[in-house]
Amino acid sequence: MRDRLVSRNRENIFARLERLKNEFAEAEKNSMTLPPPPMPSWGEGMSAIMNALARSAAFSPIKRGCRSSLFREKIHALNGYEIVLTGEETDEADRDVYLNAIRLYSAITPGTPCRASIRSFLNGIGRSYGKSNREWLFQSLKRLANLRLEIQFNLPAVRGFYAGSIFNILALEGEENREGILSFSVPPDFIHFFMKDYTKIPMKRRLSLAGEGSQMAKRIQTFVYTHDAPYPMKLETLQPLLGAGGTPASFRKSLARALGLLKKSGDLEKWSIKEGVLRMIRPKSSLIR
Repeated sequence: MRDRLVSRNRENIFARLERLKNEFAEAEKNSMTLPPPPMPSWGEGMSAIMNALARSAAFSPIKRGCRSSLFREKIHALNGYEIVLTGEETDEADRDVYLNAIRLYSAITPGTPCRASIRSFLNGIGRSYGKSNREWLFQSLKRLANLRLEIQFNLPAVRGFYAGSIFNILALEGEENREGILSFSVPPDFIHFFMKDYTKIPMKRRLSLAGEGSQMAKRIQTFVYTHDAPYPMKLETLQPLLGAGGTPASFRKSLARALGLLKKSGDLEKWSIKEGVLRMIRPKSSLIR
């Protein structure tokens, strides 16, 4: 009698566990969010950047040969973002590659591969289809694909946490004597946060920045475009936020050179540095909606 009672109780426990397991599975299924919609068409010659990547040192004007590998390194970011980065440091040339990938990925269902020829991809960032450019592009793509970010969003309109990649290489096809093809995608979970907090970037204007000081100019341009009216900022705060190395004096010198390029390109109407504070004014013609 007792053995039958123990057996019946055991069966009841297993039945309850199985029922709970099914209930949890059903609840998890019902709580799953729908996949994000495709990124919109940004417009002719336009791309976009998640503000967390523009308002932090995720990309920076690194000097040639000074690239470091980071492991769960907390990087400087504006209030509203906490970012931890793992991977090889990325520079403004890598950002050109990433912006071009985002431009091409518009209107594609999240998770679906985008295919582009290596030649057309290089043309999209103003580079020729030479062997050195192809080799450089492959290295840049690998850096971007291996990058891992942990982003805590503490904005009034965006709250949440993302951990993962910002770009996936699915295939690099091609041989020495034939046209190469790149297949890539952007993680759907990343797109979910991207679409809540992004800024459009005019690629033609960005790629027109060339010569000495252009990497710093591109870095500042990306940051400036996230603000219709950039607020005054202390240089001691701005330098680590831009990911710029060197002494305060060398930073000020490179900053002034870059700001001159941005005024010439039409990205800034005027700028000034007084008592260690940078002030910038954007022309109305540069505002993008």
